[in-house]
Amino acid sequence: MIRLKNETQIQGIRKSCKLLADMYDNYNLVNHACIVDANHNNSGKRWDEQPRIVNEIMMNRRYSESVCKLVKGVMIGAVKG
Repeated sequence: MIRLKNETQIQGIRKSCKLLADMYDNYNLVNHACIVDANHNNSGKRWDEQPRIVNEIMMNRRYSESVCKLVKGVMIGAVKG
């Protein structure tokens, strides 16, 4: 699981995915996958940042084949109303 806590980490999603993919390769694991944790606890307690974070992840999936193959989902936290 990749936890995103700030803008720097969001910009580094490709780098994080590459690092994770390399770790999978080192252990000869198959079916590489990760879920990105973008819930409000990992976005600086700013629930309103979650849609932007998810959009960034989706853009990275569109532009990077390796990110697309690795990232299978996103965790989004519920907002108390």
